[in-house]
Amino acid sequence: MLRNCQECNRVYAHPTSKECPQCQRKRQVDFKAVKQYLQSNTGATIQMVVEDTGVSYERVDEFIKEGRLNVLPSDAVRRCGVCQALIQNGRVCAKCKSQLSPVEPTAPQEKVVTPPSSGKIHSLESIRKRDSDN
Repeated sequence: MLRNCQECNRVYAHPTSKECPQCQRKRQVDFKAVKQYLQSNTGATIQMVVEDTGVSYERVDEFIKEGRLNVLPSDAVRRCGVCQALIQNGRVCAKCKSQLSPVEPTAPQEKVVTPPSSGKIHSLESIRKRDSDN
């Protein structure tokens, strides 16, 4: 499938990616630079990260929103993707996560198996009974 890269507008062939291979590599290099900078400079602000790494503010903000960074800039603000509440990590706050999680039944329910009323599936007992009648 031919697409235009969202970053540089080049035409490339890939069924799922939104960026061409060159822009994907550049994005990965930017991510590594930001990650290494934050690991060695804990407490740095986003502005410091941008100035010292050369990575754009928008790109650093993308990395923060994606939740890819273990160490965040000191002035980074993360919000829940559902209710916009301030959160420390992840994409969804604990309250919204509990509401989104499937509810497990309290007691196991027994499955009721009803025999087929007609059709080509027969149990071994019905076959033996039919054969013994003949």
